[in-house]
Amino acid sequence: MSGMDHRRRRQLQSSCRDEEPRRITAPAANITVNTSPAVRRGAKSEEKRKRSAEDKQRRRHIAAERNRRMMMNLHFSSLCSLLPPSFLQRGDQASIVGGTIDFIKVMEQLLQTLLAEKRMRSGGASTALSPLTVAAHSLYAYCPSNQDTTFTSIPQSTAAPREEEAEDQFDGSNGGGDPTTVADVEATVVQSQVTIRVLSRRRPGQLVRAAAELEKVHLSVLHLSVTSFTDAVLCSLILKMEEDCELTSADEIATVVHEIFSSIATCG
Repeated sequence: MSGMDHRRRRQLQSSCRDEEPRRITAPAANITVNTSPAVRRGAKSEEKRKRSAEDKQRRRHIAAERNRRMMMNLHFSSLCSLLPPSFLQRGDQASIVGGTIDFIKVMEQLLQTLLAEKRMRSGGASTALSPLTVAAHSLYAYCPSNQDTTFTSIPQSTAAPREEEAEDQFDGSNGGGDPTTVADVEATVVQSQVTIRVLSRRRPGQLVRAAAELEKVHLSVLHLSVTSFTDAVLCSLILKMEEDCELTSADEIATVVHEIFSSIATCG
């Protein structure tokens, strides 16, 4: 009995050893089927296609940005070649754009004045305005809304003053000593740059004396243009506020400029 039991035990152990590899190898066969070489090659090719499409799109974006920057540099170079040196304080793009805006405003003011003078010369006596009236109207009619701009002794109206009123305003025989009728001043401040427009009677040497007085309050004259009329002048000045300048607003600068021209008119 002991010998038979021993043989049966051996048979059972051998049968168990034969069945264990079958249970273990069956899942391994399934894993091998799911990760076959064909599936791996397909996944790799799909990843390559996605990576290639992303690289192409990135290269297109880089090329488009490079072309855009190149065109911007060309446009800024063209603007620099068109602007006078006095309107280009620095070479950065913001300064170029700001100088272009200021230059266009000055040119627009000059164009309005010249067109008004042309209409005055070609029109009849009933419709033509005097140069002084036209200049006074064009001086206060245009006021940018996005800048610090102020006016001193300028009519608060949307219509041009009458011809006789404009002539009386600067007529020395009708209260010319009144400081409010000596000059009309417009001041515009953009960062450290100041644009001044002054309409006053023609007086010998007043611009030289005014420039000297402006230097005393640390306002350097960068650009100066003058439009002459029969008995008046329209002066456009581009000034730079120095570090020691104590004037901070357009209203303060306009007041100082008005006082300078009043003093010149009083001293003769």
